[in-house]
Amino acid sequence: MTIPAALLSPFGHEFLIVMGNKREFSKTPLFAALKNGVKILDIFPGSPAAAAGLNSGQVILSVNGLPVNDSLAFQDSMGLAGSKVELEIQGEINSIELKSSRDGITGIILAPDQFTTVYLEVKQARFLAAFNKKSK
Repeated sequence: MTIPAALLSPFGHEFLIVMGNKREFSKTPLFAALKNGVKILDIFPGSPAAAAGLNSGQVILSVNGLPVNDSLAFQDSMGLAGSKVELEIQGEINSIELKSSRDGITGIILAPDQFTTVYLEVKQARFLAAFNKKSK
């Protein structure tokens, strides 16, 4: 009984990977680039952003009245803002005052957008693909 299981386990493994990828790629991304504003991916605990009450998933529409539609505009606006920043947040909260730390760190991690150049893509070697390469 162990020999058939050992022989069939790579096919079962491949099947699970294919089905998982199919299910994942059929869904809408949780954090996609927006037309208006920038989405918060996460907040560092204990940061000025956490103290201001910002949360993952919120959308920042403007910084001190300047609209931000991508990460570059957000960074430029934050650089011009100084130590106190007023953020316009989409949804329940209209505006939040955010005080950055002495070194200018706010603790906001933005969701990737079209200007995000660094990302990580993990690809696993496929058993069948490796087998096909070796057999050719």
